[in-house]
Amino acid sequence: MKASSSAKSTKTDTDSDTGASSTVDVQTSANATTDVETNTDVATDQLPKVHSTRAQDEVKAKISVLRSEIVTAKKKLDSGLAADPPQLRRTMRIKENELAEQKKLKKLQGNVQRQAKSRLKRKAELIPHRWNTNEGKRHVNTVLVKLLKARNDEHRAHQDSKFAAATVKYVHQLAAALGPSEVLFISQDDKARVPIGITAANKQAPLLMSLEYKVTLPDHDWVIAQKHKLIPSVYAVCQIKPNMIGQENAVTYSGPTYITIRSGKHDTNSAYSHGLDFNQMIELDEMKNAVKTVDGIVKPVLIFSTDGGPDENPHYPKVLKVAAHHFKNHNLDAVFCVTNAPGRSAFNPVERRMAPLSHDLAGLILPHDHYGSHLNAAGKTIDPDLEIKNFAMAGQTLAEIWSKTVIDSNPVIAVYVPPEDTEDMWDELSETWKEKHLLQSQYFLQITKCDDQSCCRPYRSSIRAILPGRFIPSPVPVKQTRNGLVAPEPDETLIDSHYGSLFSRIALSAILPQCAKKFKIFPFDLYCLSLIGKLQPRICPVCGMYFPSQKAKSSHTKLHTGAKFVEVSKRYEEALDTITSSVQKDLAIPVDSLLIQSRNEPQYHGSKKTNYYDVEKQTSCSSGTLIPLRQ
Repeated sequence: MKASSSAKSTKTDTDSDTGASSTVDVQTSANATTDVETNTDVATDQLPKVHSTRAQDEVKAKISVLRSEIVTAKKKLDSGLAADPPQLRRTMRIKENELAEQKKLKKLQGNVQRQAKSRLKRKAELIPHRWNTNEGKRHVNTVLVKLLKARNDEHRAHQDSKFAAATVKYVHQLAAALGPSEVLFISQDDKARVPIGITAANKQAPLLMSLEYKVTLPDHDWVIAQKHKLIPSVYAVCQIKPNMIGQENAVTYSGPTYITIRSGKHDTNSAYSHGLDFNQMIELDEMKNAVKTVDGIVKPVLIFSTDGGPDENPHYPKVLKVAAHHFKNHNLDAVFCVTNAPGRSAFNPVERRMAPLSHDLAGLILPHDHYGSHLNAAGKTIDPDLEIKNFAMAGQTLAEIWSKTVIDSNPVIAVYVPPEDTEDMWDELSETWKEKHLLQSQYFLQITKCDDQSCCRPYRSSIRAILPGRFIPSPVPVKQTRNGLVAPEPDETLIDSHYGSLFSRIALSAILPQCAKKFKIFPFDLYCLSLIGKLQPRICPVCGMYFPSQKAKSSHTKLHTGAKFVEVSKRYEEALDTITSSVQKDLAIPVDSLLIQSRNEPQYHGSKKTNYYDVEKQTSCSSGTLIPLRQ
């Protein structure tokens, strides 16, 4: 029995030792960083006696196998990392980069959220765009937070605005169709006069000042003397984008700028001075690429866009004379002068160049006495020659300042022009030439070549392919009705009408109002609202040609009177020869006496007095009787 008990005790001790070792090994594998605990010397007599089942034995066996696998894997891992330290460092570096990227991402997300919250907060504080929006309805008491200041951008309304704008649009579309190689587009205007001796512009602008000297300005803005100002004329060459046929925005606001400065006391601006400026501008090297073709001659189609001032109005005689001068001297295919309606000069492209020029005048004082004062204590001129020299110095100073300006990466060329007489530089135009090459209207002037090769040289551009009638047609609004496209009458409301483009006007040239039937030639200003009911006095009763003024029509009617007189004189001479030969044969009256009587004395037939110089049609006469010619 003792042997049996000792055997059982030995078996139990062995099992207990095995279980304790297994427990210690499992704890070591779980920690993976500590050694196996060795404090397992527990007395076997202190352990409780546990009778294990078959399932417990299987679990213990599995734990033992798992323990051995964990220990083996740990040893392999430790030996591998120890054998390859760079691999360990590379692994740690990758983990550090991943952590840094995660931190950056979280930081960016936080910034985006804060910005979104700030934007929503500011949007909630500002006034909404419209009261009927969802945002606007949230505001019970709205508060104005915009800072307003007085601005001179109010445009005066005019009833001809749409008609004139349609004409300007036609010109722009024609320029876009012909392209930059055939069209020279110039926008011109006179800038506000610049005073000398006082601050040139009453504008606040940042100035670059040196600390080595003190800049002082006068404490008053009184005029130094009468007419002590300079007159700048600005000519903006507008570049045209290629391959934009029919698009109005092909004519850009960018391009080189040419400025002439004249004395406001000794000179003046007129159509003649603008013509002289153009002749000087096309000879500048800075303007060569913009105004001339590759052959070195002026582009064949010239377009002027003006504001309609007294020195630029298209239907004024001086403007016509200067435009015809350019047309003849430079062998141009066409010259167009177009303007907007009164009060709409802000839409002239040259106005975009005025702001940078005005900025350069802020805080500037042009000297009026550089060579000595030419004024007395009362502000009267006492030395005219010295005054001209002082004005020239002030103008040259202003030209030097503006010439350093760059507008939209394009140069500015400014020059001072001394006083000179330009009245006798332009040739007079005959009415015959005007009739063949000219078409005038209230806001538009057109000069084109005729088809007579003995008069005009061949075309240098493709303008005849676009304008089959040689001239840009008059704007005619068209509206859609149940009966198709209809041109409304000029006295009707034009709210629902649309002028369309140049090409649609050419395609729909057959659509005209009913009132057009009473005109021999369709008047260009038929839809000009300010001229409704005033067209008939401006139309020639003989040929039906329309003119923008009665003075121009009166000059034109002399052409018909002269031609009529020449034609009637020829017929009268023929009739007179027939009469005198017949009378001389029958009555034997000397020819000289008959000629004197017939040419100088009125003849009577019954009680009616007849003058042979006013006859229009020949009649026959019988032998021995003098029958007056029919009037």
